[in-house]
Amino acid sequence: MAQTKPKAGQFFGIVGHGTDGYFLMTNGDGTMAWSQASTGPSVTSVDYPGDGTAADPAGGQTVVLTGTGFATSGMSVTIGGTTAPSVSHTSNTQLTITTPAKAAGDYDIVVTNGTTGASGTFVNGISYNGIPTWTTATGSLGTFESETTISTITLQATEPDGGTITFNITSGALPSGLSLTGANIDGTTTAESSTTLYSFTIEAIDDENQSTPRNFSITVNSAELVSSENFTINTYTGNGSTQSIEGKIGTAASFNGTNSEIDLGNSAAFSSTTTGELSVSLWVNTTDTDAGHLYAKGDDIQAKYEHRLRLLSNGTLKADIYNSTAGLAASVTTTATVTDGNWHHVVLTIDNGTSMSIYVDNGTPVTSTGWSGTVINQSTTPFQLGAIEGVPASSSKLLGKLDQVRIFDKVLSSSEVTTLYGESNISSTKSTTDIFDDGSGVALYEFEKGAIDTGGVSGYIGSGGIFNGSSSYIDTSVSVLPTDNYTVSMWVLHNSLKNSCALYTQYRGSVTGRHIVNSNANGTIQINTSSVNSLTSITATPFTTGVWQHLVITKSSSTGYTVYIDGSSIGTWSNTDNIITDESTQFGGDTDWSGDHWLDGKLDQVRIFNKALSSSEVTTLYGETSASATKSTTDIFDDGSGVALYELEGNAN
Repeated sequence: MAQTKPKAGQFFGIVGHGTDGYFLMTNGDGTMAWSQASTGPSVTSVDYPGDGTAADPAGGQTVVLTGTGFATSGMSVTIGGTTAPSVSHTSNTQLTITTPAKAAGDYDIVVTNGTTGASGTFVNGISYNGIPTWTTATGSLGTFESETTISTITLQATEPDGGTITFNITSGALPSGLSLTGANIDGTTTAESSTTLYSFTIEAIDDENQSTPRNFSITVNSAELVSSENFTINTYTGNGSTQSIEGKIGTAASFNGTNSEIDLGNSAAFSSTTTGELSVSLWVNTTDTDAGHLYAKGDDIQAKYEHRLRLLSNGTLKADIYNSTAGLAASVTTTATVTDGNWHHVVLTIDNGTSMSIYVDNGTPVTSTGWSGTVINQSTTPFQLGAIEGVPASSSKLLGKLDQVRIFDKVLSSSEVTTLYGESNISSTKSTTDIFDDGSGVALYEFEKGAIDTGGVSGYIGSGGIFNGSSSYIDTSVSVLPTDNYTVSMWVLHNSLKNSCALYTQYRGSVTGRHIVNSNANGTIQINTSSVNSLTSITATPFTTGVWQHLVITKSSSTGYTVYIDGSSIGTWSNTDNIITDESTQFGGDTDWSGDHWLDGKLDQVRIFNKALSSSEVTTLYGETSASATKSTTDIFDDGSGVALYELEGNAN
């Protein structure tokens, strides 16, 4: 049977012959019509937010799909089988969607025309990847001294697919001299006129250009020498002496060339060097050419066994050894100069009776060999930095700074001198006394928290001032106590009790010019003031040893004295004499008062007021701790009565 080709007219309602690609479609009423075939929507590309190349697993981002066949309405989108929360028709070639939450990975995008049911799939068309996660904690990245090369700070962040992380500062700025290279912050800080906090924001950016910001800060301490923080104004001597001065390694001690010194008494630092083998290592910064002493061990020139290291007028150094039988037993002078205002490392080694050498900046030592006389006595004469005992002339005082003073009971080798010369503020051994681990390191004066051997002094509130019971004290160089009404508040710890131990004084050296507050061997407290033989001992015995006790003494022009211990009144005295104001206030001892009146113990948080405090105000002071917000507030009662506060944290100001 022959095939026949139906004609359009043979079907009900058909008009025309159609064209290529068209098909007959029923109209639902029994008629048919030619209709174009639908190929369905398709996606060809994805635009992520910003310049990212992946979506956030948390979802909720706006993503643009580019393709064809996007109907005006009825379009839906799924990503990896999860429906997009919203779909907006931008044009026939663009849809804007909100991403659903998905785990990190690549997913198919399926776009469906709800009217025709046609759909298209973009295989692995969208990538999800987690935003960077910081490992480096937010907040401070450290506090650094001015003009100091810092240890490298390495920033750390990760992302789920292990991609590359880069870092970028988006707001704020690093301190001058520091830079961010890759993940590392490093460089050398510049000099700051005041302690400065730098705050900045850094973004961690992954290789899909997703980013996570984090806020950081760096503090740079002041490089300025403030007069009230060094020996220019006040003389602080003894173990309680402390300064906050820019040093070679951390902070340093500063000397004004006329009356400042650090007196360490009959220092135990030399007690193990009785064989005559010793070394002294120190850093010095000076322009002094007036015979200033870097250090001296002895109580008068040629009067007792002594060794010393001093400057000469040409800027060189000279070391001398004296003894009672031969006078000047030996000396050695350098050719190198150290008075150019830069930091120089100096080491003096003594092998008693054999040789004495001076190293400057790790150079070849100058040496003197042999001398007459007996072995140097190291334990019975004073040890001073910046001066020499018994020679008060300003020409013997150092004008400059000292830092990192070390004492050894052996003659250092040249390689050990090199090790000390290489020390810096980032050295792990900078606070290690016995740096060579052989028992030879007997003392280290870092000047970080005072002129004390190796480290800070534990106080009641932070650090405190320590007093050796034989020679150390704090001299304010001014009269701090008010003439009439006043209060002194302090925390005191006695290592031992002895008679007439001066806690604080304003003393002229005469019966009618004294004001002294003592503790006694029996634990009582004693007050001696300016009128003739005007003295009282409170009958209570408040003081004991080995514990911190809060002492408050109030003086009123109308009622006299009241004494408080640990917040409670223990006695009164009706004397109302005015206080002398033409002598300086001293703590822990008195240089004008003959006899053994030195405090063996510690003081902390010394406060002076120009009124007699009430019992409730005394209770407030007794309740202070290291966590108190007011611990550094001088006028703690906000009424102008607080005239002085000696925290004894980093200085004796």
